[in-house]
Amino acid sequence: MALGDPYADLSDIKSYLKLDPLDTTRDAALTSALLSASSDIEKHCQRQFNMDTGASSRVFAPDTLFECRTDDFATTSGLGIAIDPGGTGTFSQTLTASQYELYPLNGISDGVPGWPYNRIRAIGGTWFQQYGVWRRKGVVQVTATWGWPAVPAPIKQATLIIAAQKYRLADAPWGVAGMTEFGTAVRIREIPLVKETLCPYVRYPVLGG
Repeated sequence: MALGDPYADLSDIKSYLKLDPLDTTRDAALTSALLSASSDIEKHCQRQFNMDTGASSRVFAPDTLFECRTDDFATTSGLGIAIDPGGTGTFSQTLTASQYELYPLNGISDGVPGWPYNRIRAIGGTWFQQYGVWRRKGVVQVTATWGWPAVPAPIKQATLIIAAQKYRLADAPWGVAGMTEFGTAVRIREIPLVKETLCPYVRYPVLGG
């Protein structure tokens, strides 16, 4: 799946809802529900889970002299990392593989494989320059294939649950189905199973409270 595609397809949602796979009269509504559900998940998790079709460059501001968080990138194939030593917008220093380390190590997070890389640690005497207001903060340029190697199974399942509720809401008289006890449209945080399923994938979780 490419960036922007839903995390489940028509055959998945038809099977989930036990609909006739040959009936195409609901396809537009089902597709809309899948797209909306996928967008909700991206906003909740602050990341997306498909993979881009090719490598492209993005610029990041390092967190410390040795740590730089990035967007998710799926593979080290075609990976390029360059830094802007002067904070001028010129990425003149290309790092070699001996000058950085990628996290999570081995693509494993909390014992679960298949995660993309999303953090760079400078090693071997290399560091990321950090400047004040008079120079650029985005001094790390990463060229990579952005996204996840594959859509995680929990993300696909959450998409189906949310999409099914959205589809039923559209078909329900007066929009009764898919509403909370307060009469508002169902949101991720109001579906305990979905909220719990997505918890490990939230990019910047709020601590406490």
